[in-house]
Amino acid sequence: MAREQRDLKIIRMHKVLGLFIPLIVTNCAILGRAESFAFRQPVHPSLLDGLMIGLGFTLSLVMLGAVREIWGRARCLQMLNYCWVKAPGDWRPPSSPNTRAS
Repeated sequence: MAREQRDLKIIRMHKVLGLFIPLIVTNCAILGRAESFAFRQPVHPSLLDGLMIGLGFTLSLVMLGAVREIWGRARCLQMLNYCWVKAPGDWRPPSSPNTRAS
């Protein structure tokens, strides 16, 4: 009985924290690497290294997000035309395929 309760508690905890554990581990690995480099180097190379790591990580997240969006819904750039408006009153919200025109 106690073992079953423990197993249920672990399953519930995994459902809640399952996504965040890999993110925390990745964050720790990136920060640990940056700190170990900055500890041994002068300020300017450390600053450049930090900026390049940040840009590389951002690029990888954007690429993974784009691939995930394309595989999931194939609507990656569908809303892009709503980013630029010609006049302040020119913007209209997108119509959903589930809504009917009145």
